[in-house]
Amino acid sequence: MNEAYIRRFLALASARKIPVFWLLPPVLEGIQSQREQNGLDARYAQLISRMQARFPGLTVLDGRHARYAVNVFFDPLHLDRRGAAVLSHDVGQMLERRLSERQGRAQTAWLELPKFRDGPWDAGLEDTTQTILALLSGQKERAR
Repeated sequence: MNEAYIRRFLALASARKIPVFWLLPPVLEGIQSQREQNGLDARYAQLISRMQARFPGLTVLDGRHARYAVNVFFDPLHLDRRGAAVLSHDVGQMLERRLSERQGRAQTAWLELPKFRDGPWDAGLEDTTQTILALLSGQKERAR
């Protein structure tokens, strides 16, 4: 079912010449190793490769082996605020570079995200926990 919707989405984007980027986000190395050992990773990569063969111009941004530090994950699959800021920064740079290279041409590519390195990109960002605490604090103020 999911594959059918993916095909429909990619066909629509292709018909309108809209570039599509498929992000494979980083996960903890242990989780990635498990996915590779049990064959899930290979099956997923095959699905994406089939889509690339069918829809030229689909660009994959692969973060599976970007080696994000353990302390930038909220849980084994989700980055925390710092990790998400680094990922967003790197993806933004890759999108900018890729879109300027394309200049109207459909080019298929499978690109590796850069290896993790910490940076100042999370300055001023608020994560979900901080938002909830701020909202709860505001409710207490209104209750007074």
